[in-house]
Amino acid sequence: MKLVLVEWTDATGGVRTGWRSIASMAETTAPARAVGWVVHEDATVLVICPHQVGDNFGEGDGEIRIGRSWVTRLVDLVEAPKRGRK
Repeated sequence: MKLVLVEWTDATGGVRTGWRSIASMAETTAPARAVGWVVHEDATVLVICPHQVGDNFGEGDGEIRIGRSWVTRLVDLVEAPKRGRK
């Protein structure tokens, strides 16, 4: 599986602070980013999973489904070569 850093523009809202003016609800979206393994991608969605366990890492948790149109940056990450102990 491919390891990536993904940045996207996320939805905001649902603040649980009680009553507030309708005008204040027009706040902007929020920039977001996460690192994980790509477990699914197609033309409409990117699904990454940051936590994997089990035989051959066949189980995961904490997946994030991000609409492709929200993605602003996608960077493939590579494992650094192992360095010897000093």
